[in-house]
Amino acid sequence: MNTLNTYLKKSGLQKKLSLCAALLSLLYCLCILPLLYFQLHSQAKSQAKLFGEAMNYQLADQVRQPLLQQDAVSLQVALDNLVVHTTMVKQAAVFKPDNSLFAQSVDSVPALSAVSRDVFKQTLRLANGENWQVQITLDPGDIHQQAMIIFWSTSALGLLLCALMFYWARRLGSDISARLENLTACLPSGETDAEAN
Repeated sequence: MNTLNTYLKKSGLQKKLSLCAALLSLLYCLCILPLLYFQLHSQAKSQAKLFGEAMNYQLADQVRQPLLQQDAVSLQVALDNLVVHTTMVKQAAVFKPDNSLFAQSVDSVPALSAVSRDVFKQTLRLANGENWQVQITLDPGDIHQQAMIIFWSTSALGLLLCALMFYWARRLGSDISARLENLTACLPSGETDAEAN
């Protein structure tokens, strides 16, 4: 601790301001960025869940009428449209009351990772009393990717601001040191000797 005190006392204003800027930048990186990452990750999970539930309710509404009319073609078209036109939906299926598969549509594009899939199920009670089940499978990778774009953009902007602050602190310290040296050079030599003692 004494070594740090003596170093700070001997160092000039430029080094002190630079050290202060570096410490603030480090504090920013160690505190703000992890908090931002965890907040964005949490928001992405929440958004994926809300999106999956909304898509599941929408699919249940779309297949209700074809199921009542026993129209398998309209049902398959509704499933195919949902999978083809919604990039996050990788599979949509309808199950009979005995839990056997009745209709299904699967995305033709192979997924990069099937590990992060979210499955949403909903029971659909028809007017005739039968309980069918609607299921969709989502790949929340798009939402997570957008969250990470926000994180990396904010990180880059924050680091750029830290670098600008560091540069500004060095320059300001250099300017102030030069002015102080000019002021001390303008003093008569007797006054500077008295101040030194």
